[in-house]
Amino acid sequence: MVSEADLKNVIPNDDQCFLMYFIVGTYFGPDIRGETTKKSILQRVAEGLPPYTSNQLAHSFIKVVELERVYYNILRNSDRSLILKVTSLRRFFQGQAQGGNCNYPQFPDLFPPELHPHSWFKNRFKIIHSLVFINNPEGSHLNSNDVERFKRLSGVNDLHVERDAASCMTNEDEGDPYKVGPAMLFLPSRPSQKELSDIVAATKNGVALTGSAAMGQVGPIIGLIDIGECEDAYLFRGSLPGVKRDEKEFNCEVGTDGKVLMCGVTTTGEKSVSRYSQVFEMQTHNLCPPGQFSISFQLPGPVDPHQFSGNFGTDGILEGIVMKGECT
Repeated sequence: MVSEADLKNVIPNDDQCFLMYFIVGTYFGPDIRGETTKKSILQRVAEGLPPYTSNQLAHSFIKVVELERVYYNILRNSDRSLILKVTSLRRFFQGQAQGGNCNYPQFPDLFPPELHPHSWFKNRFKIIHSLVFINNPEGSHLNSNDVERFKRLSGVNDLHVERDAASCMTNEDEGDPYKVGPAMLFLPSRPSQKELSDIVAATKNGVALTGSAAMGQVGPIIGLIDIGECEDAYLFRGSLPGVKRDEKEFNCEVGTDGKVLMCGVTTTGEKSVSRYSQVFEMQTHNLCPPGQFSISFQLPGPVDPHQFSGNFGTDGILEGIVMKGECT
């Protein structure tokens, strides 16, 4: 028998339904071919644009897990009681949100499945076709009361969302989402003494290593990248030992400009490790501490993100191949 508390967890209330509707309707739109400025579905309705057809849609897709990340990223500063669990969120995507409180259009009402079908990509992850994420939506068409309600419930000050931040997991315990913590910069060529001094001067309490000290085992074992190139594609390999391989907690995005962004969670570096019936107190902590991370690097040229395939092996090596794109 389902308790009243369980029902509250399953049936979204009016505020939760409003947030789902507002986020999906404002930050996502149809990927129309030849449309230089992408418009959200709510903007298209407000402007009275004619309905689009399947022939107008680009052959693109977005992962369902990416929609989930956008939702959780936007609500990272909101009250926890307003944030739906992933199972309830997926019911909304399927048009199956329960209860009389859900008086707002659900996902299939905004993006009909005959135009935006759901499918599996290479039996690895679920995708929705011809959908685009809009990280800086136009807000002039929105009802001012709805905007104020959204800001009040979500804790955001404006509608802009960092594109990279929406692709990564967020830590709800972090005070400032724009602070990335300790970082390390790898230089592709030897800097001059002045260049090195300028780099160190730009940091707070930064340290520069040169000579044999820079050749030793210092720096992270996570994030070492090799890049290869052939006539029509690029290959890259990344060292990610101790990183969770679950697609819900690891993401690799490739942009048209060749920028690659990896976001994930490390599981090493704990203070204590439990194995079977034994608990080990770690005496050294040379591996990366547990927590979230991101790695970004640039491929030599533009690419076609829709022709990207990757494999994250049990050996901790991520290998990706992406076809080259046309230079603009």
